[in-house]
Amino acid sequence: LVGSANRSFREAIREVNNSYRLLASKPGKVLIAKKSADIMKAKAEGKLALILGFQGADPLDDDWINTLPVFQRLGVRVIALTYNEQNRLGSGCIEPNDFGLTAYGAQVVGAMNRMGIIIDLSHVGMKTAMDAIQLSADPVLFTHSNARALNPHPRNLPDEVMKATAAKGGVIGVVAWEVMCTRTPGKKSTLSDFLDHIDYIAKLVGVDHVGLGSDINESFRAMPIRSDFETRYSFMLKDTKEVAPGIVGFSYVHEFPNVSRGLVARGYSDEDIRKIIGGNYMRVIRQVWDKEKQPGFGDD
Repeated sequence: LVGSANRSFREAIREVNNSYRLLASKPGKVLIAKKSADIMKAKAEGKLALILGFQGADPLDDDWINTLPVFQRLGVRVIALTYNEQNRLGSGCIEPNDFGLTAYGAQVVGAMNRMGIIIDLSHVGMKTAMDAIQLSADPVLFTHSNARALNPHPRNLPDEVMKATAAKGGVIGVVAWEVMCTRTPGKKSTLSDFLDHIDYIAKLVGVDHVGLGSDINESFRAMPIRSDFETRYSFMLKDTKEVAPGIVGFSYVHEFPNVSRGLVARGYSDEDIRKIIGGNYMRVIRQVWDKEKQPGFGDD
């Protein structure tokens, strides 16, 4: 993420620049992905492909006409419309009243379609999300959200939202965050709970519309002080004592293979597993990133 929640245009530019500084320091190990071919190139060369994205569209300020093309040229390819609370584009998922996509938000959705930037609706309120799904010409992503039928957390998705996402060709990335994943409140969540969410979504809308949205953040655990996130959203962490509540069996990057093993054990075919662990995302990336951009928006 190069534009986290509540970041200004200036702060996001600083974070984008830091990503390019990282690239300059590790040219043999890292590249910034702007096209689907860049991801395949990274895989072939054993590099890490960085996808620049915003978790909340606050860095656009009130001037998307000038800020959004700048970020597109710098390589930003995914933008979440809101982050939990209300902003200029619409309502976040914890707002008591979701008034839907604003006129400004509708303008941004159309512009993102024209510029080849993926719309992310995780953390977005359900009415705002449905408005965006219906308006968007492209598939959308919920990059890290689970099934509300299995866990009533406000970040999780009702069936009708997942069905609308799939009807547009989009993907729901299942998240390994305990408070959103657990099937039993107050009980430590496990890989089995995570796989239950994959099963539920795959059965509801098809295996072509489910992916991995791990949301693993190992750096949270290294911090000796209470994070800003934990302070601000403590009410969402009331059933866990962890700062970044992971799940047993899938709390660290090196545990990704456990997911594939679990899917094999549940009877998924190799083809379906390839879709879930990355193929479905790549389909959306190719459709959105690689299309012809409208003249005047972006440089590629």
